[in-house]
Amino acid sequence: MRIVGRSVEISAVRELVTAAVGGKAGVLVVRGEAGIGKTVLLDEAAAAAAEQRVRVLRATGTESEQDLDYAALHQLLLPLLDDLDILPPVQHAALARIFGRQEGPPADRFLVGLATLNLLGSAASAGPLLVICDDMQWFDQTTVGTLAFAGRRLAAEPLALLLAERDNAPAGPLLDQFPLLHLSQLSEADAMTVLAEVSGAKLEHSVARRIVELACGNPLALTQFAADANPDEMLPGDPLPLSGKLEARYLTQVNRLSVPAQRLLLIAAADTTADPRTVRAAAAHLLSPAELDAAEAEVTGRDELFSIHPVPRFRHPLVRSAVYGGADPELRRRTHAALAEVIDPDHHFERQTRHLAGATADVDEQVAGRLDTAAERALQRGAYLTAAAFAARAAGLSAPGPARDARYLAAAGHAHNAGALQRAEALRARTTALDHDARNRGLSARLRGLSVGFQDQTTALRLLGTAATIFAAEPDADTARDCLIDAFDIVQLHVPRPDRDTVTRLAELALELTDPGAESATWTPDYLRLLRGTATCNLRGYAEAAPLLRTALAGLAEQVHDRTPPGRWYLVALQAAHELWDDAVLEALAGHVVRIGRASDVRMLSIGLAGLAHHAVMTGRLTAAAEHWAQYRDIYEALTGTPAFPMIDLLVRAWQGRRDEAEAIAVATGALPLTVPGGPVTVKTRHALTVARLGDQDWPAAYEAARTVFDDDPAYDGTMILPDLVEAAVRAGEREAAQTALLRLRPRARAAGTPGAAGLLARSEALHAHPADAEASYVEAARLLDATPLVLEQARTRLLYGEWLRRRRRRADARQQLYSALRTFIDCGAVGFARRARTELMAAGGQVDIEPAVAAGAPELTGQEARVARLAAAGATNQEIAMNLVVSPATVDYHLRKVFKKLGVSSRRHLAGAINSMPTRTG
Repeated sequence: MRIVGRSVEISAVRELVTAAVGGKAGVLVVRGEAGIGKTVLLDEAAAAAAEQRVRVLRATGTESEQDLDYAALHQLLLPLLDDLDILPPVQHAALARIFGRQEGPPADRFLVGLATLNLLGSAASAGPLLVICDDMQWFDQTTVGTLAFAGRRLAAEPLALLLAERDNAPAGPLLDQFPLLHLSQLSEADAMTVLAEVSGAKLEHSVARRIVELACGNPLALTQFAADANPDEMLPGDPLPLSGKLEARYLTQVNRLSVPAQRLLLIAAADTTADPRTVRAAAAHLLSPAELDAAEAEVTGRDELFSIHPVPRFRHPLVRSAVYGGADPELRRRTHAALAEVIDPDHHFERQTRHLAGATADVDEQVAGRLDTAAERALQRGAYLTAAAFAARAAGLSAPGPARDARYLAAAGHAHNAGALQRAEALRARTTALDHDARNRGLSARLRGLSVGFQDQTTALRLLGTAATIFAAEPDADTARDCLIDAFDIVQLHVPRPDRDTVTRLAELALELTDPGAESATWTPDYLRLLRGTATCNLRGYAEAAPLLRTALAGLAEQVHDRTPPGRWYLVALQAAHELWDDAVLEALAGHVVRIGRASDVRMLSIGLAGLAHHAVMTGRLTAAAEHWAQYRDIYEALTGTPAFPMIDLLVRAWQGRRDEAEAIAVATGALPLTVPGGPVTVKTRHALTVARLGDQDWPAAYEAARTVFDDDPAYDGTMILPDLVEAAVRAGEREAAQTALLRLRPRARAAGTPGAAGLLARSEALHAHPADAEASYVEAARLLDATPLVLEQARTRLLYGEWLRRRRRRADARQQLYSALRTFIDCGAVGFARRARTELMAAGGQVDIEPAVAAGAPELTGQEARVARLAAAGATNQEIAMNLVVSPATVDYHLRKVFKKLGVSSRRHLAGAINSMPTRTG
């Protein structure tokens, strides 16, 4: 039958296929209600692909497999699995582990996404490729995330993704970033045309109008209702959702079949693998040979419901739902038992276990134990949602009590690790006997605390404190300390400061659990000192905590020479290095975290990249900072499916003098107006605004932005803002505020004990000193900062010193300092401060022949082009660049061709010299 009323939609999918043939990758999401024609449109795309000799990979979601990690991805990539050897070893291992082809630790989702991208890219390199995914509302979320990850990175491959799902599907948010084709209801005229074609024009006009009214423009409903001989049966008294009407009608059709035929369909519905041998073998346990032959003959030719050759396949997912949901529960259990009987446990242990669970109605500890084992196997390959489903089913087959609660809590933990926070909380809430088991009570409190996380910090801290107290009394000091480090992660990012009593209780417990000699295999002395220093900072102040933190960080920094994993404490460690102005330790630890993360843990990699980005800003390497942050952003968005806050991009814009852009981001994030309270994003935005406004010499505005951060005094920014606040306050005439900031800065900088901290303190002292007494402090600040890589702070110190010298009418000395500052600012791309230095230099009588701005009309590399160019100039191959930047090799080649054209070079050996003089866009 021809497709009616979808000419625009057909053109869209055909254009997607044609673009892929032309080497332009694309993604298109098709959405609409059940039966609206999504599958028919996908079939049209497949036909267009066949016409143009485009290879097609296709997968269809199954409701019963939506909790099985990577089930849909396995279906999709099955034809390509023999080509895994083309992938780099770490990517090969990631896919092999999630598909059960290789033993090993859990596969990281980031590596799975990268491997999928490269496997599809390799297949497309042999000829254009169309990937069709239908019924994605029933895809497991790990597969949806993987496909979204790959789709975001397609650029120059002859590859198209066509993704279809129902309206309001769980996958929706992950796919919202892609172009959308929404299938609306057919017009009345088109609906009448469809009805006439499917009914053979045999219906009276009044009946046809009633069917069209009932079907609400849904093609599948039109088709099904037209087949009914009695129109009155199509008018249920109570209106139902369309899918409910269709399922009811499908069930009516199924019930017209013989009992053997119904049982054959039920076996196929319960199996989900579409393996004809499995279906027939299970049917042999429920039907006699004659009944099985008759059932197969009966369903053959009933394509409106089901086809059995070449593989069992239901015409529509609603048919499967109707068959399975409408069956007697006892018959469903017998069906699962038959399937379990014919499945080989040595090769398909989890599949057999699932059917054994489906065959069990009452408490059964033996089956529950098998489900526990299946959950452990799923965890070994990183399938957290699958493990959660198995653990939850095990709990459902357990007797009420602590053992059942432990299984529900294990399931909740697996769901939490998968990022399914709502599911985790729902599983945790099923516990009923927490009063009888302290450990379960502690686990429940920790899970609840982590689930509310940054939405309700006060509740989260209270729950994590409760959990830590319970585990400390068990005694299980290691888990108690884990709960505390979770809590301090939240404390450090909480603005305004959390309730003081809550933080005090956390800190006091942390001090009790970190006495010397309390170390364990997991909690080494350096980690104990790190937690103790963090607790001390929150309980007794920065000055007393700094020595502990310095010692801990020094010990951790020594580990960068081996491959010792940094554990889960790296976020607190990097924050501490920031707050101590210890650029060397920050670089060493962040680099170590990145190296380990690339090999084993992408979340760790993302945090390490953020640390390197911050270090690059500190050391004036703004382009490198933007590049590190772009990689962080890609990983963050791949892991969470949500946009990352542009923190480093914001700081880079601030230093580059792009104040308007920084202010626009501030408005978008709610950081402006300054009277509005906010969280971590607000604080970091206001810190960046302070930098931008100082570069613009807008002293009152800089002071107001810095003062709001000072008042909150959050971790990291609360200390790092102090030198900026002193400068802004002095220049704005707020000397009392400058004095207050200096009083806070002195003990912190001295306790930090680093040259950078001492240099910034000396500069701040010089700014606040009587003009006649300032020079010694400026000279000392320059001496201390010159011994560090903090080149922007060196230049700011020379700028301030030069301004002071000019006002003391020592113009020649001023010009020397200001020339140096100007050159550094321009070299770093700090255009705002460069303009300020240029103005001062001209006022000092300097001959300025340097323009602190990008030349008009100069070709500009995008951030991704710059990253590709720098790696290529360093000798990396396209494959190595693709792995590093999380794109496909074809995309690398695409960017390199654009770079060559912009730079006017023809080979890689000319890149190094050309890219150093090129401006680069951030963001």
